[in-house]
Amino acid sequence: MLMLLLEMWCFKISRSYKLHQVYKKLVQSHSVDYARSHPPKNVKLELWTELIDGRWTNEDWLKKSRKNSTNRNKISGKHRCGTKALAVRVDEETNNNNGQVPELAKIFKDVHFNSNTNMWIHHEDEATYENILKVQEDHCQDPNVIPLTQEEISNLVFKKKSGIVKGLGMRPSSSLVTTASSNSSVEYIQRLENEILELKEARVRDQEERAREQEKRARDQEARAKQEEIQKNILNFLRNKGYDDAFTYGGGSNSS
Repeated sequence: MLMLLLEMWCFKISRSYKLHQVYKKLVQSHSVDYARSHPPKNVKLELWTELIDGRWTNEDWLKKSRKNSTNRNKISGKHRCGTKALAVRVDEETNNNNGQVPELAKIFKDVHFNSNTNMWIHHEDEATYENILKVQEDHCQDPNVIPLTQEEISNLVFKKKSGIVKGLGMRPSSSLVTTASSNSSVEYIQRLENEILELKEARVRDQEERAREQEKRARDQEARAKQEEIQKNILNFLRNKGYDDAFTYGGGSNSS
């Protein structure tokens, strides 16, 4: 599911970027009005104009786009991911590895090392890779120590970035564990499942209790209705016999 969502997200971004390039070419070769009224064949005019007004000619969007472009130019790190997002790559390898997140060192080398040229993409990448291995090796000097999670290794090697595990392209999560620490996650998930089950059972009990209360109220209401009907029948019977209300309710009799 995660991989599908990421692929959909990446597809939308890629498609929007390509459409923007088409729009700019139409503006350059013809005019703004022409570009606005001539969307690509596979794009509806309504969506086309919405993209133009909401993004490509919106000053706030343009400022953000220019800022992002400047920030990207400042980044020294390069990679070999191509158009596939790093998180998608990691999710694929996780699924192929029985749910275990691949090692950060492996992912980093796959992304930053060109096996065809036998060279690192950037001169600093090799040092970073060696640092990842060193962090793992130093931590495991004690045979009794619990291995670091891939998230913990990332935080030690890279500058921690809010909302993302650098090197894996994923959000911080308790699911980013090694095989040695996966048991705690299984226990945690089991505990959550038990809590959910208890909540469901409590909800069922509440519903049953409300149903019993409603049934009791219905029976009481029916009993009152029957009692009122009986009293009404008795009153009508006495009236037909010549007795007045005072006799009926007071229990007395008329004196002559």
